[in-house]
Amino acid sequence: MIKKNLADLPVVNTGNGVRPDSDPFIGRAIAKAWLDVNYQEGKAHAVEGSRFRFSMAGTCSRLLQYYDAGAEVTNPPDAADAWRMGLGTMVHTAIQEYFEASMVNGIFDCNYYTVEMETKTSIPEILGSGHVDMLFTLFDKDEKPYRKVVVEIKTLNGFGFKMAATGFKGPAEGPRRDHIKQAALSAYALDADDVIMCYVSMENVSPSLAGKYCDDPEFGRFTAQWTYSKAEWMPLAEAEIRRVRTILSQIDHPSDQLVAPSIENDNGVQVFITDPASGRWELTHEDQLIDSGKAWQCGYCRYRDRCIGDGI
Repeated sequence: MIKKNLADLPVVNTGNGVRPDSDPFIGRAIAKAWLDVNYQEGKAHAVEGSRFRFSMAGTCSRLLQYYDAGAEVTNPPDAADAWRMGLGTMVHTAIQEYFEASMVNGIFDCNYYTVEMETKTSIPEILGSGHVDMLFTLFDKDEKPYRKVVVEIKTLNGFGFKMAATGFKGPAEGPRRDHIKQAALSAYALDADDVIMCYVSMENVSPSLAGKYCDDPEFGRFTAQWTYSKAEWMPLAEAEIRRVRTILSQIDHPSDQLVAPSIENDNGVQVFITDPASGRWELTHEDQLIDSGKAWQCGYCRYRDRCIGDGI
């Protein structure tokens, strides 16, 4: 082998590139003013006396206990979190306003339909309540109602939309399980027939990618929806009702006992979080570890430090 002196060849520039100013005071001033007007930490329960929001479906059992007890939040959202959530809320609100203003027949194949926006729902047996984005009631030619459809709208980032709707990294995953559960609880409370999950992305996918999974490659670039029959969503609602009833029973009897942190994994199996700091969960059988993973929810939990301090 003949060795050559390569010292005179150009080298990769390892500098910092065109870095922004260290103090983003313009953006900070704009964001602070926007947040003061648009961001809300939370809203009142749909039904007074509720202990559980339907939007908390699938939430960690211990988080529900902290929430029910009115425990002090140890990890509140920072400005970046509030900006992200606030943008989603603003888009969500605008979607509802525009839909209500432009509602016309033709969306459903029926004689006519009515739609209610932000309908309050509740399930007294678990003292839970919520708001459903849209409730459609369909009428036949004799003007008799024959079908009710619950619609839940979610805004999400581009990556989450791609994972849910497209096959760019394997089969489309579909809506998040907790999103479906939230809609299912409202459908259960309203004795609805179908549930439609509508995702609206904050970013567009390419027309070619949208055309692979949607008949409308223009609007499919940022919207996707899934329809679930009663036979599909009812088991999820019933399972969540049983889970919440059990958690509330553990909270109340005895009232000073701390419940173990647990969630459902991607397969719908109840698993226990063994390390809230990392989010590690484990599934065991007869003291044998048969599965483990990481709960991303722990990283965003508003009671994370409290949970770590309280121990398992």
